[in-house]
Amino acid sequence: MPVSRLPARSFSRAGSDSSRPGTPRAHDLLQKDQWLQAARESTEHFKQHGSPVPLVWLYTEENHIPPNAVPFSEDTNGCPLYIARVLLEGRLCELRI
Repeated sequence: MPVSRLPARSFSRAGSDSSRPGTPRAHDLLQKDQWLQAARESTEHFKQHGSPVPLVWLYTEENHIPPNAVPFSEDTNGCPLYIARVLLEGRLCELRI
């Protein structure tokens, strides 16, 4: 499934059986691992075959911005800003980088 079509899932900590607040349950980790695997596979498919739509989410790590990333704005210094989708504290979030 292409990353752009992955459902935004909540990996909520509510009802966690762990004594530590914010500790993900095994089910949450499995969903995260499945999402990461699907993201990696979708990115690899895009690299090999291209995309039928003009924009797609690409999986990347660390502070790497793909060379074909589309800037959507600029910061106060004139540096480009991009939209990123991240898995943060168990939830998919879109943010500016």
